[in-house]
Amino acid sequence: MWGSGALTAEHAIDLSERTGPVGRWWPRACRRHAAEHAHRALFDHAPLCEQCADAPELCETSRALYRLVRGGRRA
Repeated sequence: MWGSGALTAEHAIDLSERTGPVGRWWPRACRRHAAEHAHRALFDHAPLCEQCADAPELCETSRALYRLVRGGRRA
């Protein structure tokens, strides 16, 4: 849990379908918290990614995290 406020359809963003040992699930987050966590994840990911060192715009993970960061700024 990232925050204590209610997550409404108006403020939630879809984080894509996931699968795991208990089945499928569809996580969501508010824009602000998703952006904060994506920002941290981008800084953790980039230094360890060979593709990011060569051409970050071609890294699918980097692009997805960047979109989440940018999406949180619109909230």
